Amino acid sequence: LVTQQDLLKHVEEDFYRLTIKVKHILKESRKLISVSPVDSLSTVLKVMIENNISAIAVLQDNIAVGIITEKDILQLAADNIPIQNKVGAYMSNPLDTAHPDTPLVEIVEVMNLKNIRRVLIVDKNDLPLTIITIRDVVKNLEGDYSKFLERKLNNAKQILNLLPEMMIEVVDTGKEQLVVWANNKAINMFGNNIIDKPVMNFLPKKNWDYIYITLMTVNKIENIKFKKGDRIYELSGFFLKTDGGGAEKGRFQLIMRDITEEIRMSTVDTLTNIYNKRFINEFLIKEIERSKRLDNRFSIVICDMDDFKKINDTLGHLSGDMVLKSFSELIAQMIRSQDVVGRYGGDEFMLILPETDRETALHIIDRLRDNIEKMEVSVLKNKKAKITASFGIATFPEDGTSSDDLLIASDERLYKAKSLGKNTVAN
Repeated sequence: LVTQQDLLKHVEEDFYRLTIKVKHILKESRKLISVSPVDSLSTVLKVMIENNISAIAVLQDNIAVGIITEKDILQLAADNIPIQNKVGAYMSNPLDTAHPDTPLVEIVEVMNLKNIRRVLIVDKNDLPLTIITIRDVVKNLEGDYSKFLERKLNNAKQILNLLPEMMIEVVDTGKEQLVVWANNKAINMFGNNIIDKPVMNFLPKKNWDYIYITLMTVNKIENIKFKKGDRIYELSGFFLKTDGGGAEKGRFQLIMRDITEEIRMSTVDTLTNIYNKRFINEFLIKEIERSKRLDNRFSIVICDMDDFKKINDTLGHLSGDMVLKSFSELIAQMIRSQDVVGRYGGDEFMLILPETDRETALHIIDRLRDNIEKMEVSVLKNKKAKITASFGIATFPEDGTSSDDLLIASDERLYKAKSLGKNTVAN
């Protein structure tokens, strides 16, 4: 059961703050019906019936002194109070009053706070004009409130169009989930043809299956990452059940961010465009766990450019940066698809060679060393830079089963390669 009082408590205050005042909802033709404090309860009941009203103001010398409702009279009858008694003994007093220019929001607040259904409206001299009821307020909702909500929704969606995140609304029919709205950011990313189409048209099925189950189970989901094409996205959202007996069972509100550049910036060295130290260390730990689980071997290689300081000192740091870039590009081109290379710091690099034993690693790295030796890098002022590099190889599990053990072993081999005259691989 929902009463008018319940409805009033849930109507947004913003609606009433749109300059709506009491005078805007008063009917000019409705005059105040009143009785005197000395009138009997039976007279009050008769006036109510004749005028089809549920409350009457009690006036004395044209001043409001109280109010009595049909509910009050029914309660008095149940209490066996004689209806010949005078109304002045049973009326409610003091009265809640307001003026025609009172903002309607204040009337609503009073009705909600005091749990009353009527307020007496008086003029500037406090002379009674009429009674405004909760029914008057609710009637005002019929057309104006729906228009207000529509305007508010349109304004909200215009604001959402300005957000950098992609906002998508999806309807769940039980059989499929259809995109019914998307903000400009989402339209620009995925195209206008996603509207009125299944959500799986632009979200990978395996990802949506997990997202859907999570939303239906716990009603929300946060920071789920998925890949589509060459882009990486992060998705959060919530589910609102709207099952009213029709086809629509609920709605999903999805918020998506393209985090491709964020991830690239957090994992890639900005100068050389290969992985950074943070990523390479994390990959090493994962490769150790994977190799333990599968009983595989793998090798890591620490590589250091020979006499790189001389390039910086003689040709300048900009030329040094050009050499680092060319050096990184060559390594990235020559390694296998399963191999990973990252800049470990300065002119030091690390390679991780999955499922690669010591002998195979030596063969791969010696071929790389030979290509580096043949390399000439064009730098500033039309000059050429010749470079060589030294390499230290360590293999899991022979040289260690932890990242620290492997790094120490690889670093020791690199030092050995340097001591052997540089441009050398030590394993």
